[in-house]
Amino acid sequence: MLLLKNTKQILKQNSLCLLRHFSAIASIYDTNHYDIVIAGGGLVGIGLAASLAKNETLSDKKILLLEGAPKFKAQTREAYSNRVSAINKQSIRLLKTIDAWDFIESIRVKPIMQMLVWDGITDEVISFNHPNFNENVACIVENDLMLEGMYMQIEKLLNVHIKNESRLESCLLPKDSKIDQTVITLNSGEKFTCDLLVSCL
Repeated sequence: MLLLKNTKQILKQNSLCLLRHFSAIASIYDTNHYDIVIAGGGLVGIGLAASLAKNETLSDKKILLLEGAPKFKAQTREAYSNRVSAINKQSIRLLKTIDAWDFIESIRVKPIMQMLVWDGITDEVISFNHPNFNENVACIVENDLMLEGMYMQIEKLLNVHIKNESRLESCLLPKDSKIDQTVITLNSGEKFTCDLLVSCL
């Protein structure tokens, strides 16, 4: 009898602990759950967020974009930035898909008609260009312009939330959290659950 009584008491205590655990998780789920969390709001992170949010299949998904820097501010048009990227036609197609390319192109873009690649040991050179230079092979674009164009589109989307000055401190995967979602903790102490966590740092 004594053994049975002790067993019942242990089971009751464990049940209460589990109940508290799942109640806490449920509370997080109700208030701070996102389908997708993207850590990193640079070119890759913001591009991914815009692409997912504008995809017809995923347009109903809630997306959280975490960015460690303060809110993005557009640079003056007169000043050229020395932080640029050479983007190919696939990248331009992506920017067109998320409706950011028209804005970027209207400010300034430098087409590349030919690329020469060589090393410092031999005189061998590889040339990239279309026949008769009738089409560019890439474009040079300022990073800030691409960010501005993509952030302009993100701000129009209701299913994307951006948290600035927020960094991912830790994450608890489903196999460890005992639920089907990943639990993440930010540098502020806030907790969120998500179905998919993507790092773009």
